[in-house]
Amino acid sequence: HLLSFDTKRDLVEWTKELNHVIRALREWNVSFVRDRPKSNILSDL
Repeated sequence: HLLSFDTKRDLVEWTKELNHVIRALREWNVSFVRDRPKSNILSDL
């Protein structure tokens, strides 16, 4: 099971991996939004 850990060390390693993935997705999302042409989505709110 994905969220079962044998030791605290397993939990720490899993958390590090998760944080790495989240950081990579955030960086990708920021660069994607920055490179995208400006849209009126925010001004429509």
